[in-house]
Amino acid sequence: MEKDNYAEEFTARLFDSTAWKQSAYQLLEAAKLLEPKVDEFWVVLRTRPADSSSWRPWNDEFVAIYFMLCSYAIENLLKSHIVRKKRSQLKAALTSHSGLPKPLKEHNLYKLAVEAGFKALAKEEEMLLRRLTRSAQWYGRYPVPVTPGNLRRSHPSDNYDFKITLTAYTSGDRDNIRRIVKELSI
Repeated sequence: MEKDNYAEEFTARLFDSTAWKQSAYQLLEAAKLLEPKVDEFWVVLRTRPADSSSWRPWNDEFVAIYFMLCSYAIENLLKSHIVRKKRSQLKAALTSHSGLPKPLKEHNLYKLAVEAGFKALAKEEEMLLRRLTRSAQWYGRYPVPVTPGNLRRSHPSDNYDFKITLTAYTSGDRDNIRRIVKELSI
């Protein structure tokens, strides 16, 4: 009869920083399959008529899903660094309860970047990290967020004296995502 105690396997996987990275790279591979659709989005956006009656002003669902997958990948890369750098703190948290320790339950990429020790990256890429987080939390997954307040289109910056627009993609985001992934892959 199989024993239902998976604690050892859970702990081994939790602290395997390489597994976190491998998962990130698999997500990026899946996102890469959407890149032709992302390119098509930019072509259509540049040539579309101004009148749109959809709740989405344009058909950006593939871009939102691309961002969602990239967000998951960046999240896993950041968590790989957290697992490596904060192993003893995470082990202590794990002994007090079963399940993921609090820092690994976080999905906010900006907060994770700070937690993982990438404060300069978090500051420099705050706008993109917040937009990616939005796509991961709901915009790439659901037609509506969990709460009405998450429909907000801007977020106060932690670093600058302005609000960050959460709903504006740019054609340069993909290059910035690749640069972030490269920096986190070290």
